Amino acid sequence: MINKPAINCASAIILEDITKSSDTFLKKCLESLDSSERNRVAKIKKIEKQQQFAVSRFLMKQTVKQKLAVPITINLLPTGKPYIPEWLIFCSISHSGNSIAVAFSTYSDIGIDIEIHRKRNFEKLVKNYFHPNEIETFNALEESNTLVWFYTHWTLKEAMAKIKGEGISQYSLSKRTNTTYKLLEQMCISRNNYSLSCVHYSKHPIQLEIATPLDSAPWIELTNVTSNVG
Repeated sequence: MINKPAINCASAIILEDITKSSDTFLKKCLESLDSSERNRVAKIKKIEKQQQFAVSRFLMKQTVKQKLAVPITINLLPTGKPYIPEWLIFCSISHSGNSIAVAFSTYSDIGIDIEIHRKRNFEKLVKNYFHPNEIETFNALEESNTLVWFYTHWTLKEAMAKIKGEGISQYSLSKRTNTTYKLLEQMCISRNNYSLSCVHYSKHPIQLEIATPLDSAPWIELTNVTSNVG
């Protein structure tokens, strides 16, 4: 039986740097894993990747618990997409470098993507993965604007692919990003050294928050962020 939470919301949460988390917090994240999650962690060789997995799951569970007052578990579809089996709560997880982002919505399916900024061959990536109209727009940019433009559009494409369940592929990324759907709510931000996009099919806005790890309950402190919501 799938239950509907008494509280409705759509949230995107960012933990900006996992390396700044204390050993106490990281231990709590690992201890919070259920048996299936522990089996997955056991197959991950690098400790950093184990911590990344554990923190992403804990971040999702704790923020849902804080905001919706319900405990959850996280399962995976055959495509690798995470879902919450007990509740009518849609979710998405992303990580890049030392940053982790999670999103959940009680209104509709949701997709999130975060990317750490780093110098790359943007021209080649846009040429190979973007729609011809987007390539034309990119080519007209001043060089100083290319990094933020690229990561804003790249994260938006990946978030859209996740919400559609298409997976990340050259096919899904090369389609022109369509954000004109009547009920598509999107959030795109670039701050510090990363860009993030979050989308869901709902007229309700997505609340963006920064998560700060704590050494005791409630383990996560959330701070609202003013964002550019489109």
